[in-house]
Amino acid sequence: MKQVNGSYQFDRLISNIQTKEIQRLNYQSQMLQNLEQKIWQNAGLTPTMRVLDLGCGTGKISLAIAQYLTHGSIIGVDRSPTMISEAEARTRDSLTFQLGNSDNLDFPDSSFDFVYARLLFQHLSDPQTTLTEIKRVLKPGGIACLVDVDDDWVMFHPAIASMVTFQEAVVKAQLEQGGDPHVGRKLGSYLADVGFGRVKTAIEIVSSDLLQNNVEGSVGFAAFLDLLSFGAAFHDRHPDLITLGAKAKSDARKLLDLPYVWGAFGLFVVTGLKL
Repeated sequence: MKQVNGSYQFDRLISNIQTKEIQRLNYQSQMLQNLEQKIWQNAGLTPTMRVLDLGCGTGKISLAIAQYLTHGSIIGVDRSPTMISEAEARTRDSLTFQLGNSDNLDFPDSSFDFVYARLLFQHLSDPQTTLTEIKRVLKPGGIACLVDVDDDWVMFHPAIASMVTFQEAVVKAQLEQGGDPHVGRKLGSYLADVGFGRVKTAIEIVSSDLLQNNVEGSVGFAAFLDLLSFGAAFHDRHPDLITLGAKAKSDARKLLDLPYVWGAFGLFVVTGLKL
């Protein structure tokens, strides 16, 4: 049975997993920041816009956007009190944070020029309601930019049998908890369905080669593995994933002894305009 609140309930995770997740999310934001800045700019973000970062997590990307803005401002929203508490350390004149749910935003109509939602929609049980809210709080001509994954676009070479088993278990767990591990490919149609125009879908490939930065050896593959959660979001209801994830990660790290190993996933970048 699907959980109506979606598949990522951070505040239900035990404290040590919360700590590791916060560290991983900050690391992920740091490693992908240059790519994400390219995504914002290609989507049409300008330095004078008023921005909503929806599902802002620890606020590290919100801060990066704030640093890009010269005369604009940004508000980061997350439904986790723990995440908001972590994010508030990054508050500055152009950047604030507040607790809130994506399906019932506490903002007037036409409040923002740009709404950014990264790695949020895979966890939503009712994405259309959130998109309707995004459309409501955008000004006419405002831009929605959604960034998310699709589990069919995760790959490794050489293949890792325990990773395949683990990925299959994660897909099942996420579906059971109300998320959608294949949401990336669907986001364009979701935007069109609620009335956005000029909808476009692009795919950015995040690979171990991208992260390697010309360092010899398998440094890039180790960095790539550290981006991945290995099912942490689902451990509270699916404790079997802890064992499966540990096995998959251990087997993946054994590949670091090879001369060359490769891993990648696709980031679906979907934009739409409020007409």
